Amino acid sequence: MKIEIEKPIIPQFVTDWIESLYDEGGEEYDPIGVMFDLTVPVHKVDRKVHEWFRNNKREYILSVLFSYEIEQTLYYAKIKGWENKYLDGPFYWNHITFAGGENKISIADYAHEGSDIYAKTKAEWNELGINETNADFVKEEDL
Repeated sequence: MKIEIEKPIIPQFVTDWIESLYDEGGEEYDPIGVMFDLTVPVHKVDRKVHEWFRNNKREYILSVLFSYEIEQTLYYAKIKGWENKYLDGPFYWNHITFAGGENKISIADYAHEGSDIYAKTKAEWNELGINETNADFVKEEDL
């Protein structure tokens, strides 16, 4: 009998931290031991990783034991040059796909009440023609 376990999706910063432990010559299960061992020096556990771990213990343990998928970083695409305009900003590129598959790219003011802007991966933005030449990318969690 084979048991299938769905790979947990974990943030890139957690992945980086786990890999850094392996790079230091740690054994396969060290990332789990470090989180539960009260004798491990505080500097050994990244604060942001520990906070994520406290709320996601199951996903963390499964990711170390069985592998994981990396959570895709999502970005808002802030329009370059908006600060040179006479309007208050910032302004963002926005993309909406309507029922029936129609795509529409528009401009949105994030601060405007009722305005919705959507975050996408950089690859998704690039497919729409939004890239480093016409946008400054802002991580979803930084907005």
